[in-house]
Amino acid sequence: MEKEIKDLELIERYLEKTLPNEERLQFETRLKEDEEFSTLYKEIKLVIAGVKHSSRKDLKKQIAGFAAELPAFSEYRLQSDIDLERDFGLQVIESNLKVSARNEAQSSKSSNQSWSYGIAAAIALVIAATFLFFNQTPPEKAYNLAYQEIGEGPYKFLADDEDPINLSRGTRKEDLPQKILNAEQQAYLSYQSLDYQDAIKNFEMAKGEIGAQSPKFLFYLGNAYLADDQPQKAIKTFNELLTLPNNLISDYSSRAKWYLGLAYLKNEEMDKAKETFEELSSNASDSYKEKADQVIEEISWGIF
Repeated sequence: MEKEIKDLELIERYLEKTLPNEERLQFETRLKEDEEFSTLYKEIKLVIAGVKHSSRKDLKKQIAGFAAELPAFSEYRLQSDIDLERDFGLQVIESNLKVSARNEAQSSKSSNQSWSYGIAAAIALVIAATFLFFNQTPPEKAYNLAYQEIGEGPYKFLADDEDPINLSRGTRKEDLPQKILNAEQQAYLSYQSLDYQDAIKNFEMAKGEIGAQSPKFLFYLGNAYLADDQPQKAIKTFNELLTLPNNLISDYSSRAKWYLGLAYLKNEEMDKAKETFEELSSNASDSYKEKADQVIEEISWGIF
């Protein structure tokens, strides 16, 4: 058993990239020459890869499938539910993801039993899950990466032919007589000027006056909330947009989903964010697919 424990520790350190160069080379040589060790390493890698690229709802099925493929254990080894610390003298220490013998007496007792690499693989499943959980990118860091670097910040205002006073990119609030601007028009001008708080004030005023709004209105209101660090309101607004009839939101659907995913990240709802980005990524023709792919690849999602 002691050998299996050391092997698990070694694999863990290799995956964490903390092995000194000489030990790393020895590890890679052993992978080529030791079939049992190579099998254990591949099993751990498969578990990590499977969990990393799965949604939460699929996780239980994958773990059950992995466990079903393990070698059968003889009856005397399964007299009670498995408890790593009680039965095997092992602890998974969350602070540094190390597996170690609890004490010499327990280690000696365990070593008298003929444990197979199948048992080690079962323990490896726990390690793999723990490894993924504690290597999750912090939500704030994930949001900044997706919003500022990949997404390039708040959505830029785009004028269209429906603007009754031709609110082009170069239009400034001071260039227009204030009396001809209603609350909605004032909101768009404030948004274009990056004055998101004033934009929100006018959007909310317009929404209260005229009730139901267009996809464009809801899209920019949601973005104003997100830029003003109000992710919960942004989430509600983007979801409101996405519940409108498909024929009305075709021009805004992908954009709204992208910023909805960002709002979930900002609100530390990592599972919902990942599901939203995966939906965008699954559509080969989606204009936001490339960005969604990049977010999924560059963020460590952990286990939710």
